[in-house]
Amino acid sequence: MKRNVIGIAALIIAWSLVSASQFTHAQSPSDKSASAELKVGVILGLTGPAAKWGKFQRLGIELAAKEIKSSGAPLNVIFEDSASEPSKAVTAFRKLVSVDHVSAVIGDIFAYITEPLIPLADQEKVLLVSPATPASMCARTSGFFFSTATQVPDAARGFEVFLERNSAVRRLALIYFDDPGWGGQYHKNWLELASKRSLQVTDRVGISDFRPDFKALLPKMLAKQPDAFFVAHEPETFISAARALGYKGKIVFANNIQEVLVDSSFDRALLEGVYFVDTLAGPEFMEEFMKLYDSEPILESYNGYEALRALFKAWQLNPADPRKAFSGLNYQGASGPLDFSQSCAGNRSVWHLKQFKGGKILRIG
Repeated sequence: MKRNVIGIAALIIAWSLVSASQFTHAQSPSDKSASAELKVGVILGLTGPAAKWGKFQRLGIELAAKEIKSSGAPLNVIFEDSASEPSKAVTAFRKLVSVDHVSAVIGDIFAYITEPLIPLADQEKVLLVSPATPASMCARTSGFFFSTATQVPDAARGFEVFLERNSAVRRLALIYFDDPGWGGQYHKNWLELASKRSLQVTDRVGISDFRPDFKALLPKMLAKQPDAFFVAHEPETFISAARALGYKGKIVFANNIQEVLVDSSFDRALLEGVYFVDTLAGPEFMEEFMKLYDSEPILESYNGYEALRALFKAWQLNPADPRKAFSGLNYQGASGPLDFSQSCAGNRSVWHLKQFKGGKILRIG
């Protein structure tokens, strides 16, 4: 990760020249008192249904913090647990701003948890950076919200690669988590692909429960004989139910299927042949992450890493008004380019099709 270290070292030079300047939340540097330290609050679902995602986002953030602190920069990161509940995320945000007096906030995992934080960030004039929120949320901010999330609309390319390589697939069954920012976007992607390729959709089921009873749901869907399932929902119960019911067709998941890799009790043999779409961590980030945590950086941990890196870069470039610097950031991130000049959601990473095969994860296209 030499590139990252060199980049941070260069920014430290800039920091040494401006460390006496004010860093405030508002547009005017005179609105609030100066701070010689970048204090960042982080709100993640460290418990509850998003705990696995929260764990890996935290690991990515902590890796970025380790790099920044090792270069001598003044950084303080405070973590709060939203338990994957919007009301608790709001409480945590208010505590971080009014009690801890943070300069910026990172969070949360799900779009519906982050959504109520956006007007609060505008009201308090505190930068809010989400590692997992879609570009559609940009319209809801007056300029204090940004996202380093890999964008779900771009994931359509991975599903299209699957269809190109499996031309016999003509009938699709769609299952998605019923929220607008993630599952709803996958649903939209799939319907557009089905229309483009003149495919029949045998079922499309949006479910808001985090762990639905797929054993009860799937028989009716299987009776319509789909050639493939496209799934953006809880993987453990779906895969187990599909295998138990003897389904032999194709399954293509969103990248949340990697949640089962965190659970040592899950029978990974059930994953054989299952496809999923995902972005790729760069080799330097992969090496540093595995060295520190003895684990691959799954569940988009690089997005949390970039959330803190981007905040730090913006603060170093303009400590008096970092949001102005944030909107001009354009650099190579851990999983691809980030460019915030056109949108508050600046991650331009490319999505790929992968498959579990022979106990390994293979990149297909």
